[in-house]
Amino acid sequence: MALKSLVIKNRSGSSQMIRDRGTAIPNGGQETYTTLEDIRQMLTSEDLRVLAAAGTLVLNDGAQDISSSVVDDFIQYHDTGIPGGGADWDVLVFDIAGYVVCDNNGNAVARS
Repeated sequence: MALKSLVIKNRSGSSQMIRDRGTAIPNGGQETYTTLEDIRQMLTSEDLRVLAAAGTLVLNDGAQDISSSVVDDFIQYHDTGIPGGGADWDVLVFDIAGYVVCDNNGNAVARS
């Protein structure tokens, strides 16, 4: 299922800068991203990944906060780095030869 929104919350006690995206989030503030392009831009930020994994910033999928212990899995699931990305796909399976993308019925729709 595609990620419809990404909310980045700052509960750290001080303003935080996501340097590689030029985005500052004030203490107690949050930023919400709702377009696929903006969501992908933020999910490819190494600075955001580090800050969220450390618990300095909190990621939210629009429904619930994402635990800092699963931030890497969350980012990998929603942004595979493959053109056309995992945010649009229902199932993505990697194997030794590459990847296979399947629809909800298990039908392969793309291969590497």
